Amino acid sequence: MNDILASLRLRALPILAAVLAGAAAAPVAAQTPAEGNWTTYRHPTGAFIEHPQEWRTQVTQLGIALVPPDFDPNAELIIALGESAFGLSGPTDPQIGQYFDVLMAQVAPAMRRAGQPSPIEFRGGRGALYEYRGVLNTGQSAQAQFHTALLAGQAIAIAIVATDEKMRQRERTVQRIFASLGHAEPQRDPRLVGTWQTSSTESESSTTGSVFFRTDSEYTLTADGRLMSRTRTQGNVTGAGGGTAVRNTEQQAAGSRSAADGRLFIFWEDGTSSSASYDTDGEVATVRLDGAERPIRLRRAR
Repeated sequence: MNDILASLRLRALPILAAVLAGAAAAPVAAQTPAEGNWTTYRHPTGAFIEHPQEWRTQVTQLGIALVPPDFDPNAELIIALGESAFGLSGPTDPQIGQYFDVLMAQVAPAMRRAGQPSPIEFRGGRGALYEYRGVLNTGQSAQAQFHTALLAGQAIAIAIVATDEKMRQRERTVQRIFASLGHAEPQRDPRLVGTWQTSSTESESSTTGSVFFRTDSEYTLTADGRLMSRTRTQGNVTGAGGGTAVRNTEQQAAGSRSAADGRLFIFWEDGTSSSASYDTDGEVATVRLDGAERPIRLRRAR
């Protein structure tokens, strides 16, 4: 699953911990959702699922957490994961299993994959079910299920990690959530359409010499969801003896994007993907890539 696999060891634990911390501090009495009392969650990329109306959705950098009203933070986690499907041959592609293996090694190291993925159906076609068994870090016997599909260029999984008791309570509901998975037209915030620019400089000097670079970036977003970027870097490195080396580079990239409710998703043509939070008044946009320390400030080109 491309770049997210390499970064998962740094991202998974703090994100999952934040999800659990944001939920109920203690379990409450078990509840069963009323048949038909469901609502639809629509993601900016166009993917959508149905879920019990009383369940809360919580956006995280890893995915969309699904939080029941009787959620037990010590016994369960339910989350919708998504990434670019570039390079994947289908829902049983070995890269998908490797992704889940890495994730489970971080969340519950004592849990192991149970056999090969099995076929499952959903609204858009056929997917695959990956199952894990073992114990949680608390010592409780537990299971994990990843209901997985490739849909409209995305790899999507509805995942549950839970104690055996919680799995029995949630399994049918999670299966129904996955079965409802579908895709519609992506959302594209019209305020982002146009060309945006940003510039930055980097300099450093010492007794051994000095470095100066200026980077100018331009991003063009079209109404039909295309995104083109061009970045030019110019600068020089000066040694203590006075010799100077000049560096001029230019990089270009293209992809597709979706955006809504302050969240931006980009699928680049090279198969990688990016996600970020954003805010704009139409003339200035502030974008913070997930995991980045500082936001990027862009101005609309004139």
